[in-house]
Amino acid sequence: ELRTGEAVSIESLRGEPALLVSWATWCRECDEELAGLQEFAESDRAHGLQIVAINLDAASVEDEIDAKIERHGLTVELWRDKRNRFKREFAALGVPTTVLLDAAGDVVATFPGAIDFDQDNVLAAIDEVTAP
Repeated sequence: ELRTGEAVSIESLRGEPALLVSWATWCRECDEELAGLQEFAESDRAHGLQIVAINLDAASVEDEIDAKIERHGLTVELWRDKRNRFKREFAALGVPTTVLLDAAGDVVATFPGAIDFDQDNVLAAIDEVTAP
């Protein structure tokens, strides 16, 4: 769901490739991931890619979420997943997990743990789904 409570779904992303990054307020690696995600989102490499940061905190920790968003200057789309749908949908074993979807909504790559968005394998996968 969106932070406003409005329902959203992975299906709503179909039509354009998407990069989904799960995170939680208690996750130390996620701080690194979110900083890198925002930097990547502002780069030319992100052109043609929908980017969604999905918070997995089950509890109502809105103040902590707001603090992370502010600390990292996040402008990417933000979703909340209080029911662990991300974990079930993508067989994610931990947080953070980054999932790359093609325009049809199919999983192209999954990257467990904190990643560097400038890694060759990450960029190659992104180039694969964003190439004209």
